Amino acid sequence: MRCRALLLLLLSLPLVPAFAECNLTVSRGVIDYGLIYRKQIDSQSNTKEMPAMTVVANVVCDTPGKVALFAHTVGAAGSPFRFAENGTLAIEAANALQNGQTVSLSQVVPGGWSMGGGPTRERVTLLDGQGVTPVENGIPVAVSNFSVTFTITPTLDRRDLSSRDQTLLATDINFILEMAN
Repeated sequence: MRCRALLLLLLSLPLVPAFAECNLTVSRGVIDYGLIYRKQIDSQSNTKEMPAMTVVANVVCDTPGKVALFAHTVGAAGSPFRFAENGTLAIEAANALQNGQTVSLSQVVPGGWSMGGGPTRERVTLLDGQGVTPVENGIPVAVSNFSVTFTITPTLDRRDLSSRDQTLLATDINFILEMAN
């Protein structure tokens, strides 16, 4: 049995007020792990952690504004990311830059994040539907250029490799840009 593990990265931009226009880009649109054979899955845990891959997300705005980047798959908000039917996906945000300078991150949920108050960290591990915003002293800051590196680590589950035919294991990760008014 063999399968091909594939992550598709999708972008989503909000309706933007006329006073600010922002563009979101990512450094790669697909992460392809190639062929994986069932015998590569650990027989004790029935899982295989794949090598971590990074994706850099960049937000460039024509006027400074408060922004947040969210990651979402098909799972329920606040739950671990799913990979294929039974696997998981870890997503960590780090190495954030605001206008070219190192900046801390705050883990946020959609809506209401622009007032701040959340914990400030250099690295943030996300659950489905959560995001990050650049902060100073716990308060989101206005940026014209913001970048963050997402480290993505899928863990395959043996149950997803049960058929005899070649299978494509895929998960769409939507990166969503939200801006404060």
